[in-house]
Amino acid sequence: MCIRDSYQAAFELLKEGDYETARNSFISFIELYQESEFLDDAKYWLAETYYAQRDYLKALEEFESIQIQFPDSGKIPETILKSGFCYFELGNFEQAKQILNLVTNQYPNTSVARLAVQKLKIINATVHKGRILKRFIPRAQGRATPKNNIYTHVELVAQEI
Repeated sequence: MCIRDSYQAAFELLKEGDYETARNSFISFIELYQESEFLDDAKYWLAETYYAQRDYLKALEEFESIQIQFPDSGKIPETILKSGFCYFELGNFEQAKQILNLVTNQYPNTSVARLAVQKLKIINATVHKGRILKRFIPRAQGRATPKNNIYTHVELVAQEI
């Protein structure tokens, strides 16, 4: 199997949503083809497998290593954007905001800039269990059935752009 076919097979697994197998295929590809022209792409898609499975810390490590190892890669805008997304998902909103603003400033009028702006609009959204109000529904012969009203608190933190 040639280098391109090996890379393409791993990528097809990723597109099918088989992240575990795709991850293993990309890891094998990276180990076997250290001098390949697809190495930066393979590392990017490896990081994407971690991101897709919500392993944001591992994904962040991979995205940041690509920025260091391949500073001239065509995937750099995407790796910076995804680093910001990882910080966002990990709850480090200040770092996420800095990185996403960097993306919008360095790569204006691009798809990565538009995605960064979308993420900056809502910087945090959480839902908390609220109060429980105990109520009763009247029934015949002086009896009553308990009915609890459960409230929910929704917290949105938005960023003005």
